[in-house]
Amino acid sequence: GYTTNNLIYFHNFDEGRRLLNHVETKLQKRENMFWQ
Repeated sequence: GYTTNNLIYFHNFDEGRRLLNHVETKLQKRENMFWQ
């Protein structure tokens, strides 16, 4: 159970980081459009 929980946690962490990166790039693109 311990290892499985760790794998799930790390998978979710990776997904969360990917989602954050996606949102950040979207915000940066919008800011660039706004400032130009």
